[in-house]
Amino acid sequence: MDKGCGCLGFALAVTVGVFLGLAGLGIAGYVWLNTRVLSDQPAKIDRPKWTKIDEGLFAVKLAPVYLAIKQEKESLHTVNIKPKEANRLWDECVAPYLEESVADVSFGDTAAVIAFSQRATQDKYLNGEIRLNVSGENGEFEVKIYSLKTGDWVWPRSFLPWAAYYLRSRVERQPDCANRPARLLGLYHDKKGLKATIKVMEKSEGGR
Repeated sequence: MDKGCGCLGFALAVTVGVFLGLAGLGIAGYVWLNTRVLSDQPAKIDRPKWTKIDEGLFAVKLAPVYLAIKQEKESLHTVNIKPKEANRLWDECVAPYLEESVADVSFGDTAAVIAFSQRATQDKYLNGEIRLNVSGENGEFEVKIYSLKTGDWVWPRSFLPWAAYYLRSRVERQPDCANRPARLLGLYHDKKGLKATIKVMEKSEGGR
């Protein structure tokens, strides 16, 4: 897969990348939740090994979208992302913006589950799990958070709608895609994985 991710990587990783916002939410309150939220050690997260064969198959899957972006050719693409591939997107598109970050993404019938661990301070780690559903069509998205746990702290249900609203705004703005020739238009996920609809725009439409 093309290194550096760019706009396409952001678009495909936007669901698994919601932790970018959650990390900020969790770390912002670490002073008063220090003993409940942050841990002395990173969580142990085991994931299936990513192989050269996986890399090759994923690159082939994404090739039509990358080619359209390179040519700035207006087109629509639907890309199906398996959980193992979602983890790869995390490593390439989310982890570089965080310090010592690892996550394992899985998809159920109604919710995506992200188990994560990230260094929060010099000697503390933010470990946790979020269960959520992100869906969208024609550029309009809905985010539902079913549960959020950081360390031993289970966030109250009254907090979850606010966090969902915050994350939805990040998905819809797609700030990393500003002035780029691609936009995430649709998202859907079930236990098989994530389906993303990407629109590649002409140069003039992309505003560059």
